[in-house]
Amino acid sequence: MRIRSQISLLLLCLAVPFLCMKWLAYSAVLLPAFDQLENKQAEKDVERFLDAIENELQILSKRANDWGAWDDTYKFAADRNETFQHANLVDETFTNTDTDFLCFLTMQNEVIWGKCFDHKSGTYLEVPDLFSFVLNPVNGLLRFRTIDDDFTGVALTSRGAILLASRPITTTDRKSLVRGAVVFGRYLSSDCIAAIADRTHLKIDHWSKNAESIPDDVRQNAGRLHGFREKIIVPVDNERLCGYVALTDPRGTPAAFARVTMDRTVTQLGKRAGLTATGFSLGAGLMLVLVPFFVLRNWITGPLQQLSSQVAAISTQTAPELRLKVERKDEIGMLAEGFNALLDQLHNDHKVREEILRSSKTASLSLETKIQKFSVDGSNVAAIAQQTMTAIEEVTAVIARELSIVSEIAAQTHLLALNAGIEAARAGEAGRGFAVVANQIKHLASQSGNAASRVGTGISDATTAVRHGREASDKTAQVIDQFVVAGREFMQTLSHNKPPEPITEAAQPVNKSVTMAS
Repeated sequence: MRIRSQISLLLLCLAVPFLCMKWLAYSAVLLPAFDQLENKQAEKDVERFLDAIENELQILSKRANDWGAWDDTYKFAADRNETFQHANLVDETFTNTDTDFLCFLTMQNEVIWGKCFDHKSGTYLEVPDLFSFVLNPVNGLLRFRTIDDDFTGVALTSRGAILLASRPITTTDRKSLVRGAVVFGRYLSSDCIAAIADRTHLKIDHWSKNAESIPDDVRQNAGRLHGFREKIIVPVDNERLCGYVALTDPRGTPAAFARVTMDRTVTQLGKRAGLTATGFSLGAGLMLVLVPFFVLRNWITGPLQQLSSQVAAISTQTAPELRLKVERKDEIGMLAEGFNALLDQLHNDHKVREEILRSSKTASLSLETKIQKFSVDGSNVAAIAQQTMTAIEEVTAVIARELSIVSEIAAQTHLLALNAGIEAARAGEAGRGFAVVANQIKHLASQSGNAASRVGTGISDATTAVRHGREASDKTAQVIDQFVVAGREFMQTLSHNKPPEPITEAAQPVNKSVTMAS
C-alpha cells in the first residue's frame, strides 16, 4: 500500500470516530439536556397557570375580606336589613366586582343572602348544588381559626367549576367576634380562562369534570391527579408539549381539568443547534481529512512519487550525468541531495572502472601478444626437444645393438679361451705357453664382457631416461598448449568484462607431472 493510501486511511480512521463521538455526544448528552430544560420550562409554564388561578382566588379572597370586615356587613348579618340589600346587593355589585356568586352565611351554616348572577343574560341563576357545597361543613367555608383566616378553593357545580373564596364577617376594626362569612365566587368560564391565557401568554384549554367533551389525553393524564399543585408533562410530538393539571375541591376531588399546550421551541432550537454543530463537525472532519490529504499529497507523497519516478527513469538509462531536480530545504530535499551525491560517487566509480577496463584491455592485448609469441616459441622449443630426444633414442638404440654384438664376441672369446686352456692342458709341457696365452685371453674376454654388461646397463638406463624425457617433452608441449588456450580465454574474458573461469582440475595433474619431470 502506498504512503498516500496509508495516510488517507489513517485520517479516515481518525475522522470517523471523531464524528461518531460527536453524534453520540449530541444524542446522549445534548438532546437529553434540551429535553430536561424544556420539561423544566414546561413545568414553570404550568406553574404560571396555577399561579394565575391562585391569583384569581386571592383576588376573590381580598374582595370577600373587603366585604366581610365592614361594619354594615356585620350589622346586616345580625338584622338582615333591607337597606343594606337595596344599597349594596344589586346587579352592579356582580358587574363591578367581576364575580358570579355572592353569599352571606351565619356561623350556623344558614344563608343570609346569596345569589348567582349570569353576566351575559343579566339574570340570576338557580344553582342549588352550589349552595349545597357552600353549606356543607366538610368543605370548611366557615372553618376560621383566626380572624384573618380564609378559605379558597374550587367547587364543581352543574354549570361547571367555580372559584370560591370565604372570609369571616367582623367589624371594620376586627375586634369583634366572627358573625358569619362572606363567600365570593367566579366561574371558570371561557372568558376567565382567556383572560388568564392572555396574561400568562399560554395556550390553555379547560373542561369541567362533568363535561362530555373531555379529550382522551386529558382524561388519561389529568384524571390521575388529586392535588391542586400536581401536574404531568407529556410530549405530544416533535412540535408540542402538554402539561396537565387538575383543579380540585378541598377534599381533593377534581372539579376541572386544564391542559397547557406549549411549543417545543427549546428542543427545536437544540436540535437545530445540534444539527448545525454536527454539520460543522462534519465539515471540520472533512477538512481534517481533506486538508492534510492535499497538504501531504503536495508536500510529501507527491514529491516522493516524483522522486520515485525520477529514480526509476535514471535506473533505466545509462547516462550517469542525470540528477534529481528537487529544490527544497526539508528532508525530501536532503534525500534528493544525498541521492545526487550517490549518483556523483557512482559516476566517479564508473569513470575509474572504465579507466581500469581500458588499462586491462591494453594489458590483455600486450599479454595476448606475448602469449602468442610464447606459444610459438614454446611450440618450437618443444618440437626441437622432441626431435633431439628422438635422435638420442635412435643413437642409443644403435649403441645398444653394437654393445650386444660386443657382448656376444666377448662370450665367444671367453668360450674359445676356455677351450684353448683345455687343449693346452692336454698338451702338457708343450702347451704350457699356449695355456698362459689362453688364460690372458680368457681374462680379457671376461673384462670385455663385464665392461659390455656395464655399458649395456648404462645404455638401458639412458634409454629409460630418454623415454622419460620424451614423455616429459610431450607433456610439456600439452601444458604449453593448455596455457596458451587458457591465456586466450582469459584475455577474451577481460575484453568482454566477464570474470575469468577458474582453471579446471584436469590441468592440475599435468602441472604436477611437469614439476616431477623437471
